[in-house]
Amino acid sequence: MNDTQFNLDAVHRDRIVRTYKMDEGSHELVHGYNPFVTSNVSVTYMVEPSGGLFSTAVDMGRFYAMITNHGELEGARI
Repeated sequence: MNDTQFNLDAVHRDRIVRTYKMDEGSHELVHGYNPFVTSNVSVTYMVEPSGGLFSTAVDMGRFYAMITNHGELEGARI
């Protein structure tokens, strides 16, 4: 899982999809605030079991494939 991290490095930070929310007044989409993403790479957060992990669909697919295969993927057991 090369694209899964709790604290993003500069390369992965540039690949984050922006979040949006609906403005209550205009009912238009506006950029949402994500407290885990800042422009300052040196800012890190305590790892939380309930969230804060950044990943890709490919990495998550591989993880779930390993789980459904009883801890094994491509001949390697985790």
